[in-house]
Amino acid sequence: MANTYKNIVITPNRDTDAANVPFIRFSGGDATSNTDINVRVYTTQSGTLSFEGSAGQLFSITNDLTGSIFSVNDVSGIPSIEVFANGEIDIAPFGGNVVVGNTAEFILSSGTGLHANGSFGTAGQVLTSNGSSVYWSTGPAAATQAEQEAAASTTTYVSPGRQHFHPSAAKFWANFGTSGNLLAGYNVTSITDNGAGAATVNINTDFSTADYCVGVSIENLDATIDSIADGQMAMIANSLQLAGSVSVISKNDDGTAAADPASWSVWGFGDLL
Repeated sequence: MANTYKNIVITPNRDTDAANVPFIRFSGGDATSNTDINVRVYTTQSGTLSFEGSAGQLFSITNDLTGSIFSVNDVSGIPSIEVFANGEIDIAPFGGNVVVGNTAEFILSSGTGLHANGSFGTAGQVLTSNGSSVYWSTGPAAATQAEQEAAASTTTYVSPGRQHFHPSAAKFWANFGTSGNLLAGYNVTSITDNGAGAATVNINTDFSTADYCVGVSIENLDATIDSIADGQMAMIANSLQLAGSVSVISKNDDGTAAADPASWSVWGFGDLL
C-alpha cells in the first residue's frame, strides 16, 4: 500500500443544511481497494456518531440515554446487535443466526430454533449436560403405573395422573354424613346408607384384590362422653371389604346397638387395577 493512500481527513461543516454533516475520513486502501472509513456526526439524530464504510453503516453510537444508543449493522443497514438505554440488548432481532463457540456448538436461528452440536434435535428432545458436554436427549420419562407401584425407579418423574399408584398414596378416601351424603373424597363414586350405623363406600377405580388396608374413623355425637350412647366405635363390616367397595359399621361403646355417628371418614391403601 502506497503512502499516498494513507490519510486522515477532518471535514468540518457549519452548513445549515442538515444533510451536510462534519466527518472524519480514515483512508488505508490502495488504488484497487477502497477501505475508507468515515465517521459522521448526525445532528438531527441526537448527535449520532456513525461509522460508515463502502458497504454502508458499520455501527453507530447515539448521544442519548433513551431508546437505541448503540447498534452494529449488517451490509443492508439492519441492526445485528442493538443496545437500548433500558438495558435491553437485541441480537439478530430481524433475522440471522447467533453462533456460540468456535466450532458452532450452539446456533440460535430465528427460522429454525436452537442448533446444538450439529443438530436441531427432534420433537420432544431437550438439551442435557453430563458435566463435560451438552447434547440432545429425550429427557426423563413419566413413570408408568407399574413403575409407580414398584416404587424403585430414580430416573423417571411422577406425573399427577399416576401419583396415586405409589404404595405410599391413599387409593381412596371419603368423608360423608349419615344420610350417604359425600362431603369430600377421592376415587369414590357414591356412599350407600345401609341404615343406622351402617354405610358402604363405593370405589371408582377398584383395587386389584380385596386384600388392601382400610381405615375408618367417626366423629362423635358431642364433645363429651357421659353415657354409653355418647361413646361409639367404628369398624369394617365382616366379609364386606370387596375390591370395589367397603362397608363400615358404628356401634354404641358397649357394642349392643348400631348407632349413627356425626360423620364418617374412611380411607384405603393398596394396589389398584
